[in-house]
Amino acid sequence: MGPAILMASLALTPRGRLLFTVADGTLQSSETLLRRLESAFRRGSGRGLLELGAAEVGTTVPADLSYWRDFGARLVTTICTHPDLTPHHTPIPAPTLSELEALAAAPPMTGAEYLTAAVLETLWTETSTRSSSSSRDASRRA
Repeated sequence: MGPAILMASLALTPRGRLLFTVADGTLQSSETLLRRLESAFRRGSGRGLLELGAAEVGTTVPADLSYWRDFGARLVTTICTHPDLTPHHTPIPAPTLSELEALAAAPPMTGAEYLTAAVLETLWTETSTRSSSSSRDASRRA
C-alpha cells in the first residue's frame, strides 16, 4: 500500500467564509503547498485568497481551488494596479454586479449554494481593504 494521497479543497460557509480542508482523495498535492495554503486560510479567507492569487497562479490545483485562485488573482491584480494606496485612498472597487454574478457560476464545491454576487463582493471588499491597510502599515515601518 502506497502513501496516502491528499486532496485539498475549499468549502464556503453559510456566512461567506472559506474553509481549507485536506482529505484523502485522488489528486496528489505537494505537502509544502498544502501547509502554505492551510496556514494562509487559517489566518482568514482574505489571506488565503491573496496567497492563492499571488503565489499559486501557475500551480495545478483542483477545480474548486482553481476557481478561488482565479478570483484571488483578479483581486491581486486590481490591488497592484490601483493608483492610490496612500493612507487616505479611496476603496478598491469590486467588480460590477453583472461581473460578480458571472463569477458566481462556480464549479461544484462544498457550499456552492451560498455563493452569490453579494458574498463575492464582501470577500473582495474585506480582502482588498485589509490588504491595502497591511501595505500601508508595512511602508510606514520601512
